[in-house]
Amino acid sequence: MKIKNNIVFFSLMIVISITNAHAIFEGGWGSGGGKAVVCFDSPKIAEIVQKTEGVISSQYLSNITYMETLDLFHARNVVGETQIHRVAANESYVEFLDRMIQKIQVIDPFFAREIIKSKNEFNKRIIGFKHGPVDPTHDENYAEFQFVDQCVLTNVAVQKWDEGMNGYRLHIDTRLFNHIRFSEESKATLMLHEYLYQVAREKGERDSKSTRDLISAVLTDSPDINLKEYITEFGF
Repeated sequence: MKIKNNIVFFSLMIVISITNAHAIFEGGWGSGGGKAVVCFDSPKIAEIVQKTEGVISSQYLSNITYMETLDLFHARNVVGETQIHRVAANESYVEFLDRMIQKIQVIDPFFAREIIKSKNEFNKRIIGFKHGPVDPTHDENYAEFQFVDQCVLTNVAVQKWDEGMNGYRLHIDTRLFNHIRFSEESKATLMLHEYLYQVAREKGERDSKSTRDLISAVLTDSPDINLKEYITEFGF
């Protein structure tokens, strides 16, 4: 399969056994939206990173040839969306993110208010930037594909319970978030996922699959996608 932006070629292998897929990804809390598909210029490096649960040592940052949030990867390669919203010229990821929230607001103002509330909470007090790896998590519930060869899943960000705050705090690995291979679309998608995932947590979700499906619908510019149906499936 060829990545549409021609950054890198990599292969995917369908996971036949759901049991095996769960064994690969079972684990603790966090946010699968903080995950990214990362590919390296060496299968050996990918193997090393895979053995450390996707934690990337700083010495391998220059070996990254491709990096995209799992949500964007899912929209392009699993859902198969070819009409994806793009960051416009001179538009920051923050502005792009607001544009995607406005798209939701047109369809469902009440749901959009919940997202904006979540966004404001994150921006005021619960984002922590770290120049180093964040704790690996395995709640993405991603049984569709297993990444092979030179690509792995890694955490760019993770939501972890903070006893002092009595709430979840978002930790971001700035080495990856600000990496040259991490696009503005990926930055915006990561943050949108975290806002949505907090809303999902409040209504009882325990993995990020429903959030990822909704974001695929938000990202698409296709007239064939009924965003309201996805919002309803999400629980609103």
